[in-house]
Amino acid sequence: MKYLIPQLFLVMLFVISCKQKETTTATENKIDPKDALVRAQFDTLVAKSNPYFKIKNAEIVQTSKNGMRYSMKTLGKGLNPKEGDVVLVNYTGRFLNDSVFDSSTLLGEPLKFKIGSMIPGFNEAVTMLSTGGSGTFIVPPYLGYGDRTVKGPGGKVLIPANSYLVFDLDLIKVFPKENK
Repeated sequence: MKYLIPQLFLVMLFVISCKQKETTTATENKIDPKDALVRAQFDTLVAKSNPYFKIKNAEIVQTSKNGMRYSMKTLGKGLNPKEGDVVLVNYTGRFLNDSVFDSSTLLGEPLKFKIGSMIPGFNEAVTMLSTGGSGTFIVPPYLGYGDRTVKGPGGKVLIPANSYLVFDLDLIKVFPKENK
């Protein structure tokens, strides 16, 4: 219960902040990641409810230019993927309460996809890694699914609207885009 109240408060803050004209798109509803109030509430929420981001063992939490929080676990020594490259990654997707919503490990094989084809936060996270590198990334709603609810078979809600998503990523291989 103690984690639910801060999460509900943050969701309400984002809903209120993003409530503009009904005709605007999710990308137009971005919250400025430099907004001190939003960042402070995000930091508080992360510190209280996410076991990956408790600062210990010299783990360094950083913030990307777009406001995504992350911690690199292993620095890779290979290629950094760019827009249009195809990559092979192992990943686990979780909510801030640590419940898993998706995992390539559980599916039995790594995910192969083209950079630019996933949600913006996932694309950005993968491009921050080098081949062989790994890290944990907290994707805020405006870099995730925003106000969209992701449903699975039978209409079951897989990812609620305005969810923060935590991804543990391992970049296995980069297949560079062929320049033609």
